[in-house]
Amino acid sequence: MYTTNIGSEFLIWQSQLISKHLIDSGLCDLGCDSPFLENVFTLLVKFTERSTNVYRHSYIEDKFFKRFASWYFALCEHLIGPRFRKKQNQQPRAILHLDFESTRNGMKCTSFLMPHLHGTMIIKPQYMDRFHQIVDGQKNLPLPSGIKDISIKPFEDKGSGLHRWIDYSSKFSRSELMNSNLAKTWELFPNLPSAHSEATLTRH
Repeated sequence: MYTTNIGSEFLIWQSQLISKHLIDSGLCDLGCDSPFLENVFTLLVKFTERSTNVYRHSYIEDKFFKRFASWYFALCEHLIGPRFRKKQNQQPRAILHLDFESTRNGMKCTSFLMPHLHGTMIIKPQYMDRFHQIVDGQKNLPLPSGIKDISIKPFEDKGSGLHRWIDYSSKFSRSELMNSNLAKTWELFPNLPSAHSEATLTRH
């Protein structure tokens, strides 16, 4: 059984991971208290399905991340060029969390309606102009089959930095961990195995 504070541990780890990505992207150093949040964007990915059930189909949620991956690779090619796969350190850093309509912090989800992803994405400064072409609608990336819409917004700091947004976007992931459900509810882009291994949390 997981410890009762597993949700808090996961939230802290996610915050630390985003801070690490900001440092790796050259947007702040180890001593910075106010990272350059103008390079941080929030994403909302909506799908065509109206419902799904992660308990009946343990890995059905995997398809949502695979769909986003198709769009993500198209984004990388637009920003970096056709050889983007050999430049992983230049690719946008993103954390995506699966969520459903009407989920609440600290409450187990029982109605798996309107699946969607909440995301946090970090763009390196040299690619900001090209990225804004997409944000501002000057450049449209085709949506993969099964994705209804992808909304991208600059992160708005309302006084608590990224903490409040991470708390909101990861609420379903943390709820599932607290209920000992190991279904895949979040993903990193680019996929970084070392970061996934760091997410292994102690069970008792």
